[in-house]
Amino acid sequence: MRYDNQASKSESYYPFVTLLVAILLGLLGTFIFALGAGNGTLRAESVASTGVIIAGSALLVGALIGFLFGIPRAAREGEFVRVPSGVGERGADGAGRGTAYGPNTNLEQISDWLTKILVGVSLIQLKEIGSSMQRLISYLAPAMGNSPGSGPFVLGLLVYYVACGFLGGYLWTRLFLPGQLRDADLKALIEQQVQESVRTQADLDAAALSLADRCLNPTTGAEPPREGDLMAAIEAASPMAKVTIFRMASDFRERAFVGQEEPGKAARTIPIFHALAAADKERRFHRNYAELAWALKDRPDPNWREAEEALCKAIEMRDRLQVPGWEYYELDRAICRIAQDPAFRKGQPSEAATKAKISADLRKGAQVWLHAPDGDPLKEAQRAHWEAFVDRWKQINGINEF
Repeated sequence: MRYDNQASKSESYYPFVTLLVAILLGLLGTFIFALGAGNGTLRAESVASTGVIIAGSALLVGALIGFLFGIPRAAREGEFVRVPSGVGERGADGAGRGTAYGPNTNLEQISDWLTKILVGVSLIQLKEIGSSMQRLISYLAPAMGNSPGSGPFVLGLLVYYVACGFLGGYLWTRLFLPGQLRDADLKALIEQQVQESVRTQADLDAAALSLADRCLNPTTGAEPPREGDLMAAIEAASPMAKVTIFRMASDFRERAFVGQEEPGKAARTIPIFHALAAADKERRFHRNYAELAWALKDRPDPNWREAEEALCKAIEMRDRLQVPGWEYYELDRAICRIAQDPAFRKGQPSEAATKAKISADLRKGAQVWLHAPDGDPLKEAQRAHWEAFVDRWKQINGINEF
């Protein structure tokens, strides 16, 4: 049978509606009694006000006693409490479980003590209760008109509203207070786990950034990080840390390429872009593959085949995501294809299929090259590839466009 939590909550209010009706009926009876209890000394309004105060006081005393009797017991050490899925430990049934984590039980202990004291005193002083009630009724009766019916009415009023208060306090404590306490405890537990998660993620990000920096700026005599360790660290890093690592590696590669620094320096970024591309499970960031291709293409011993494959992935992702621009991808893919063409290496015209692919890439990518302003650092650094491959390929194949 399915448990409908919403229906259960609405049904739990029914006893309180009944109690509210009972309280209102008691007040109505008090007002009716006051109309007949007024005399020359006391007016009916004064009697009614006194009756309301007595009823309210009795109601609060009863509610306090009901509260003391109904306070829920917190989970003891070693006991398990059910918590939402994903919070705390997971039990065999798949439900979340968490051990008691030290809620303050002072109120619970006080409730136990007071409850035992009330029951004990009531049993021991059972004979005294009647005489004490009689003295209280005699004390309150004059304020209720001091008529023959004032004493019995005060007794009924006290018993009636103490009972209503007890039931209301007990039911509220049993039906609603446990949920409120549980929600407060779970909120504290979740906040604690979130804080621990944030601290853990910060440590993971720091580890990934540290390994990336060791790749780019290796210490003399120290071995660079293993590629498997780097991939695992970058995959576990947060999106912001991955963006930071990408910017760091991209700027490093571009400076090394444009500045024509020591041979192979830009190749230090290859494992980083490999790891970033592998961590992009949803294939949303085409620039990871483009940067990887450029690092592979521009190293002292170019890996033309892997560079072409990386550029194909970057172009596919760019087009699938409908990102405008980045026609440099086709230009560099054309250079990779020319460099791998066996006919080109022999100084012979390319086969028709190869020529068509290279021409299509140049047709799209060369416009970016031709319209780039002279003096542009990237264009100047790329000029050697253009002259060594594109111009010579065009001459061998008798092509005058691009």
